[in-house]
Amino acid sequence: AGAMDMVMALGKSVDADIACANDPDADRFAVAVKRPDGEYQMLTGDQVGSLFGDYLLEQQPNSLVGNTIVSSRLLSSIAKAHGAEYYQTLTGFKWLTNVAM
Repeated sequence: AGAMDMVMALGKSVDADIACANDPDADRFAVAVKRPDGEYQMLTGDQVGSLFGDYLLEQQPNSLVGNTIVSSRLLSSIAKAHGAEYYQTLTGFKWLTNVAM
């Protein structure tokens, strides 16, 4: 079994609504949500990013958000709904950092 399988099994044993984990150097984050049937469904990176973006913009509207060209454009719509600036960059942290600075 993979690491996320073990996390979902633990989530199921404590009846958690979500199960999440990151890799050892924390550059990847995985999330699974409990379905009505009690099983867990993995979210895609784009889904997780969109949920994070929406939550953060609820806390800090009119902010700056961005993602890379390989990510979903849904964040663009979320940013607009919150009155935030949105930027899409090439792939890589350096491009996102350039926009943020």
